[in-house]
Amino acid sequence: MSAVLIQAGILKTHLEANVPELSGINVVIDEQKDLGSEIKKAVAKAKGAAIIISPESGKNTDLESDELNMMTSIVIAVITKPVKRGKDEVPALDVKEQVMKAAHGLPLLGTTHCSRCAKVSGWQQVNHPAYLIYKINLTTPTTIT
Repeated sequence: MSAVLIQAGILKTHLEANVPELSGINVVIDEQKDLGSEIKKAVAKAKGAAIIISPESGKNTDLESDELNMMTSIVIAVITKPVKRGKDEVPALDVKEQVMKAAHGLPLLGTTHCSRCAKVSGWQQVNHPAYLIYKINLTTPTTIT
């Protein structure tokens, strides 16, 4: 399995198992799935939100090395309805902040050394006609073997 997808799986498991505020929100890894259907189903549920984890890009950190050490960019999209209608629906900004707190400093390579942990590098709102979307940019070291 891809090293980046393994890291995405660790992040997904962490968000689902260790962040009670995200309970009931679907976390989906972008693995060439029909994301439109996944998002529609997740946002239609009681919490009104979905979290999508998408590996975006990578850059070799040492072109002289025989090892393939990358700095990988992972985008985490928090997607909600544009208007909260149900009493159980969660505010998009709250979900975004919980995801950022949970992801920042997370050891995705099986080490707790801070230089090898995931870091939130920023976030932005994305214009979309049907959803309120916040993209969180996460960078993490990845070794491809």
